[in-house]
Amino acid sequence: MRPTLVIVRQRLPRNLYWNALMALLNPRLWVALVGMLHFALMAGELFPPKGAPVIMERVLSHKGMPLELSAEFPGVPHDKCRELAQRERDLIATVVRNTAIYNGIVGAALLAAAFVGRPAFLIQVVILLGVIVAGMVGGLTLSEWTYLQAVAGAVALAFVLFSRPIEGPPGWRD
Repeated sequence: MRPTLVIVRQRLPRNLYWNALMALLNPRLWVALVGMLHFALMAGELFPPKGAPVIMERVLSHKGMPLELSAEFPGVPHDKCRELAQRERDLIATVVRNTAIYNGIVGAALLAAAFVGRPAFLIQVVILLGVIVAGMVGGLTLSEWTYLQAVAGAVALAFVLFSRPIEGPPGWRD
């Protein structure tokens, strides 16, 4: 008999792969990810504290409205135009920072709903529907990148809806 070399390959238990897959399909993970996305949006809308927020700069430059204060209004002196343009930019920055607070509230609500899990099913559905609507409106009015918010909300909503067990009258499965 000829001696053979046996190579033993270390295999991970099948349950480990299954558990990893189930973790990725867990709706709580997806709800929490959308919540963290809203915290990231909040940070982009709040900072830097002085001047224009990061997201405001990106949206305005995407729309072809750079932040230079070179607005010209017919019949208004140049210095007055700059003052009006600065006031408008400050007002827009204030509105954007106010929006950041709402994104933080949505993010906190989604993280809390993800932590609670299945008992917070209706809360998750309502907030995620709001995220989808906000993403669609933002995509139409602000920037196409805002559609990613709607897509993330839709993916999380799909996981939440499809993970819900089918319920029927008491004893229907017996």
